[in-house]
Amino acid sequence: MQESSEKLKLEKLIEIGILLSAEKDRNILLNKIISYAKELTNCEAGTLFLRSENKTLVFAHRTNNLSLPQIAIPLYKDNGEENDDFIATYTVLHKKIVVIDDVYQESRFDMSSTKNFSTHSGLKAISLLSIPLITSNGNAIGALQLVNALDEKNNSPIPFNPSIIPLINALAAQSAVALENQQLLEEQKVLFDSLIKLIANAIDFKSSHTGNHCQRVPELAIDLAHALQENGLINFQTESEWEEFRIGAWLHDCGKITTPEHILNKGTKLECINNRIHEIRNRFEILLRDAHIQMYQSMECGMEKDMAEKIFDEKKSKIKEQFAFVAALNNGQHAVDPSSLNKLNEIASIKWTRHLDDTLGLSKAELARRPRTSATSLPAEETLLSDQRWHITVRPTAQHTSLQNKFPMEIPKNLNNSGEIYNLSIPFGTLTMEERFTINEHILQSIMMLDNLPFPEHLKLARRYAAEHHESLNGKGYPYRLDKTSLSMPSRAIAMADIFEALTAADRPYKKQNTLNEAIEILFSFVRKEHLDAKIFEVFLTSGVYIKYAKKYMPSVMIDHIDIGKYLTLLKNIA
Repeated sequence: MQESSEKLKLEKLIEIGILLSAEKDRNILLNKIISYAKELTNCEAGTLFLRSENKTLVFAHRTNNLSLPQIAIPLYKDNGEENDDFIATYTVLHKKIVVIDDVYQESRFDMSSTKNFSTHSGLKAISLLSIPLITSNGNAIGALQLVNALDEKNNSPIPFNPSIIPLINALAAQSAVALENQQLLEEQKVLFDSLIKLIANAIDFKSSHTGNHCQRVPELAIDLAHALQENGLINFQTESEWEEFRIGAWLHDCGKITTPEHILNKGTKLECINNRIHEIRNRFEILLRDAHIQMYQSMECGMEKDMAEKIFDEKKSKIKEQFAFVAALNNGQHAVDPSSLNKLNEIASIKWTRHLDDTLGLSKAELARRPRTSATSLPAEETLLSDQRWHITVRPTAQHTSLQNKFPMEIPKNLNNSGEIYNLSIPFGTLTMEERFTINEHILQSIMMLDNLPFPEHLKLARRYAAEHHESLNGKGYPYRLDKTSLSMPSRAIAMADIFEALTAADRPYKKQNTLNEAIEILFSFVRKEHLDAKIFEVFLTSGVYIKYAKKYMPSVMIDHIDIGKYLTLLKNIA
């Protein structure tokens, strides 16, 4: 009979080990450890202590719905000696099992807290068993303390049977391994989350003009996702699904870590590493200086002073007006119409004389892109503005082919074109076609980076969420030209958050900050063009997600009234 009972307990122990190893929720795991320990020992109650990073023991879990003391028991005294005064600390420090048959007769340890607990809880502790939780590498991470073994006949407290100790010790070992594994998984998750945020922070730090975009978009996207969940548009069933979404939102712009800073920061058309308007201004200064010299030369050749000065003043006025026109074009604040292009080309054709060798001091890469000009060709007459072949960096054929095969989007044949006329002719804004692609290319880089990350099965959708935030419902987005039949609601939510953050940001070099009303109006125009989802836009407004974000990140003077009713009516017409 006894042999049969021992066999059943062993089978139960094996079953418990399997159940503990499968449990993912920490609180449930702690409860199971004590519950199984009570079941195996037929005891009245139990407490689980865990070791903290501060060299203390903390109360991790208790049975019988008893409250947990918010105190930590130090493992070491102030003088550095081991704290052997308490059963739990002794158990952990010495990795030894402690058995006490009668708490009130115990003299080895300070039992005052146990007796005090008996008085206030109504559960009088008589017998006590304390077992260390020792991991596979020999570390004691806590202690399992069981109270009052119970007589199977009358349910009264009795000492713990020595025969049960090996079994409960095995359970403690299983529990320690399960807790350690869960802790390792949690630490890996924390590390992974920290690395993701580190990348986002590094990208935001690269440019003051896009500061905190990578941090604000996830915050806004997560708030919006919760609102969509409440409205039945998203249906995340598990914490893993939320984790997938959070990771996707945090990594949505990870590819920007490869985007050159001078393009992210480009506030004028002629800006590369520096604003080349200064170089061009010097050419106008040379024209003005030459005109001034010509005035004196004319006077020396017999021209009346008044006439010479009049001609100079006319030239000076024209030069200043022409430079002001070029400078205004450089700002990129207004669209460039055909008449402006004609005037730009007229100014560009003006000649000036260069006397110094323009190949001196160039890097090897610059010299490789341009022919060597012979010193005998000086002085050289040049146009005031020009597009030269050395302004162009051609994209390697292999790279062009590779990108074209992977992504159905137009890939510029050149990596860069810094031609002066070419840049000043940009229709609107400050970015050339090549630079705009370089910025848009961040999503391609994101995809290629994320493709190299071995996401576990429960996080695989994170890549998709991060990769699709520039796609459109109408199929005109990038990089895959997906449409509403392919885009998931989580991806659409991140797209909404990404655009709204950009519209309300105060730190972009290429535009002024919009008021809240202007931002919502532009956002609605994207909905009307089937770029963004109408249902998500409706929840964005009705849930108050937009105003919560605006109050946190926009100056109060930029937060004006939004007529939500107007947009809800307009949305009905779209639907």
